[in-house]
Amino acid sequence: MAVVRDAVPVDISGSGMKLQGWSCPTPLGPFSVVAHNGVAVAAGFTENFDELLLPPNSDGIEMVSEIAGVTDRVEAYFGGDISAIDDIPIRPSGSERKIGAWKALRKAPPGPMSYKGLSELMPPPASARSAARACATNPICLIVPCHRFIGSDGKMHGYYWGLEVKEWLLDHEERFTTRSDPA
Repeated sequence: MAVVRDAVPVDISGSGMKLQGWSCPTPLGPFSVVAHNGVAVAAGFTENFDELLLPPNSDGIEMVSEIAGVTDRVEAYFGGDISAIDDIPIRPSGSERKIGAWKALRKAPPGPMSYKGLSELMPPPASARSAARACATNPICLIVPCHRFIGSDGKMHGYYWGLEVKEWLLDHEERFTTRSDPA
């Protein structure tokens, strides 16, 4: 049994499968994904898989050079196809409320949105504070794009992997979604 950061256990007992780990270099440093049967269960800007799982259990992860349906999409995202991450299969572990919030996060288009805006998308609608907490406890960073959410004051507030990372991701997405008409 493995536990994803800030979440409940991911039960893989009896499956005969180990968790798989994959890392790649990005302009922000290493990005890693933990998956089970090709489904992302944790991700973050680190090479240290113990940061993604609690208790630390990197011994239970089989390092792979590719996770089908994940690796190519993450690389495409960093190459400029920001919608490539939208269809990566995920299985976050958490309360029904958090899982609903993370599903709402995945529906948000690229570009900054307020936590209040997210709260209105959550099933059922919640407070902005609840939406911010869902972002803060998101175990599948980037793939569940919690970086897209900012305060209603227009400012960036907390991001587990650092505000510089959050700002870079927002700028990256803006660069590839804002297109001007050719002259």
